[in-house]
Order: sequence, then structure tokens, then C-alpha cells
Amino acid sequence: MWRLTQPQLTPIIDALLAYGARPILVGGAVRDHLLGLPFHEADIEVFGLNDVAELAQILLAFGTLDERGRDFGVLGIKGRHAQFGLPRQEHKTGEGYRGFEVIINGKLNYKTAAKRRDFTLNSMGLDLATDELLDPYGGQVDLAAKTLRHISPAFTEDPLRVLRAVQLAARFDLTLAPETLTCCQAMAPHLQELNPAHMRAEILKAKGAPFPDRGRAVMVQTGIAAAYPELLALL
Repeated sequence: MWRLTQPQLTPIIDALLAYGARPILVGGAVRDHLLGLPFHEADIEVFGLNDVAELAQILLAFGTLDERGRDFGVLGIKGRHAQFGLPRQEHKTGEGYRGFEVIINGKLNYKTAAKRRDFTLNSMGLDLATDELLDPYGGQVDLAAKTLRHISPAFTEDPLRVLRAVQLAARFDLTLAPETLTCCQAMAPHLQELNPAHMRAEILKAKGAPFPDRGRAVMVQTGIAAAYPELLALL
């Protein structure tokens, strides 16, 4: 089981299970686990709790809390390579990366909670009680096909996701699904809403990636390369 390979996290996961919560490994950690890549940091979504205060009560037994993400229902424990959060939904309410309403709801089902994520290969979850793979949007098939496919029309609400497509393509040898390419082409002009530092930081995640040509191809196809040659130069 994945959790038994992470001795620093196993007691925390066991405590959550004993409390009656359902901890699920989510996001890039599941993708990397399926690819056989090493563990860096885990995002664990905790289902079945009433609120963040209840999550904090459980986690306090294991160290000092990092509460920087508390407004998003996310807590860390200092010195542990993991974040623990309640499931949430996000709705666009204004411009920029801050223009979102966040609704924290520990009683959501997994499919509803995963719908807020960007690509299908980042929407998978691993139930840490049973090791069951949760894959409501076909992420495992897309990962095997090396395809980046967005989950829902809400993908277009965050222009930064276009740059995320660039760095994921460069890191994992991926190409965009046709419908996702169309979305990204429509979103590219809205990159001007973003903080330039955030744009640069996203592309720098691909610095030294094994498949830079894949990232460059996405930049050309979406129009980013022509509009932001300085970002293309980072790859």
C-alpha cells in the first residue's frame, strides 16, 4: 500500500482513519505514483469531516500546524512533506487568480470534488484505506496515451492552466487533446490578466525537463510563443 511506503505519514493517515475520516491521495502525487516516480510531497484530501477545525484537531497531535492554506481548507504539519485539505469547489467571481469563490465541504463525493481540477491525469485519487484508484474522468487512460485533456468547461476560468499545460507537456512527454488545444488557444489572450512572476514561475517548473520540445510545441500551437517570446526562451 502507498501509505506504508511513507513512514512519516502513516501514523497521521491511521489517525484520520481511526477518527472515521476518509483520506485520499490526490493530484500530481497519484499521477507520479502510477508513473513510478519518487515521492516529493503528498496532497491528501480528507473526506467525511465537518470543517477545518476538526481536521486541525486531529493533525495537532503530530506537530505544529502550517495554516497558510486554511482559507482554502488546507493545513500542513511543519516538517512533514504533505498537505491535508478538505474537499472544495471553486467558482469564478472576478478577474485574476484571486477572483474565485471557495466552498469547503467535507461531505462532497469524490467525483464532484475532483471536477475542480485541471486535467484528467491530475483528477485521480488513491483511497488510502483500500488502495483503490478513483478515476471518475478517465485520467489513467489519458496518462497511458500521453494526452492532456481538460475535465470541464470551468477549465477556461483560470488562464494559468495554459502555462500548466506547457510545463506538464515538457515534463511528461504529453500532447494536448484537440478539444483542450481549442480551449487553450481561446484562453491564451487572457494571460495578460496574470501576474508576470506567476507566469514565469509556471514555465520554470519545466526548466531542464526531459521533453522541452513538447512544451515548446504547446506554446507555438496556443499562440503563447508569438505573444510572449520571453517565456518561450525559458524553455
